[in-house]
Amino acid sequence: MTLTEIGALVGFITGVFTVWDRFAVGRPMILIEKTNYKMRDLKCVNLSKEDVILTRIRVLSQLIQALRELDPELADRLAGPSNHRH
Repeated sequence: MTLTEIGALVGFITGVFTVWDRFAVGRPMILIEKTNYKMRDLKCVNLSKEDVILTRIRVLSQLIQALRELDPELADRLAGPSNHRH
């Protein structure tokens, strides 16, 4: 292996690491995990060194829409202020 080939290999590895660091590691992963019977947890896993702030989580569920017909006040409390509809 010549010095030029070694330099090309090091450059390629550096480029792959840069792309991986900027695009793959810098984004949080959202995972849905099964916990109990018919229950799920939503997890936000941060792979980078910086903190992630979740400012809002929206759930547009047909269950809340069906509940709104039975108990509009409870449905509005579950949906939160950003999903308040009549």
